[in-house]
Amino acid sequence: MQKDSLVEKLAYRLIKKHIAGPTMNSAIEKAQWLGREKMLTSIMFLSDAPENKTKARYITTTYTELIRRISRLGLKASVHVPIDKIGGLIDGGFASENLMDIVDVGNKAGVFVWAAFDRDYGEEIEPGKFAGTKGFGIAAPEDIEPGIADRWNASAVKIIFNAEHEKDRISRITEIKTAMEKRKTVVIASPPKRLLSEISNPKFKKGLVLEFWLGYSRRKIAKLARKGFTTSMCVPFGKDWTSYAISMVPESKTGFIVGNLLKEEEKRIV
Repeated sequence: MQKDSLVEKLAYRLIKKHIAGPTMNSAIEKAQWLGREKMLTSIMFLSDAPENKTKARYITTTYTELIRRISRLGLKASVHVPIDKIGGLIDGGFASENLMDIVDVGNKAGVFVWAAFDRDYGEEIEPGKFAGTKGFGIAAPEDIEPGIADRWNASAVKIIFNAEHEKDRISRITEIKTAMEKRKTVVIASPPKRLLSEISNPKFKKGLVLEFWLGYSRRKIAKLARKGFTTSMCVPFGKDWTSYAISMVPESKTGFIVGNLLKEEEKRIV
């Protein structure tokens, strides 16, 4: 897509409330503000999937610097690291090394790291390397085969719900309850209303976090907090925001419009 095209400018104006800004400073400032509002945060660097190892290492270094800044400032924030962005599509072993670098820095700094999977890599990303690793959890979309967090021996699991899989929205309820029974922390990203009704029992609220994308209704989040739920906000930042807008934007009419605008613009250019 041509940089700063009219369509892209329009799309950004519509979507900007869902993005902290283009720089790490903008994400830090947003996380600080949310922290003052007693909200947990999970910060994600928006970038296109790298085509070479140099770019993947740059993204890895960005995450390690982000972790150090979170630690220095004492923010109650984790980092959300998509595996594809640190070399998952280039080489599994290379991506494993990058992830371990991020997790090592996170452990030393006391910052939790989410390894986010868009697909099940099997043994490509070498889960055995992370056995017993602390301060590390698995984030995966609801349509990935259950049990991925157990294979990685992760202490926490984040399940990301998506509007495209409406019929499968309750398929994870057993996995969620099982993980909680094992005393794993469970984060439900973009939680559907029906699922919330299934886990409204007080015994399932301990160790459970409901995470929302930046820009989600603060009024609705406050209502859930009053019911006893722990809530968190995903704070994305970066200049390469178009793929996020198309695939991960919050479920809203604005997100639908923006996604279609960008998809049509890409078709026109191709």
